[in-house]
Amino acid sequence: MLKSIVGIIFITIGIIWVEVPALLKKKQIKELVCFSFFLISGVVTGLIAAMQIDLPNPYDWIRVIYSPISDWIDNILQ
Repeated sequence: MLKSIVGIIFITIGIIWVEVPALLKKKQIKELVCFSFFLISGVVTGLIAAMQIDLPNPYDWIRVIYSPISDWIDNILQ
């Protein structure tokens, strides 16, 4: 587990070291913000997976939100 976490952190530092200076040099601030958001999202997800913490499936959330609507439509169409 510790090796995975350290590996993720080192790879993240490498990606930042390669990508961020080019974005700053070209003054691409919007791209840097998007890059940072997706990189942080991926790193957090990777770290959570490396620590073997169960992540909820996004499909379950979608099903909870839309199942009442689906049931309502089914009742209307019967």
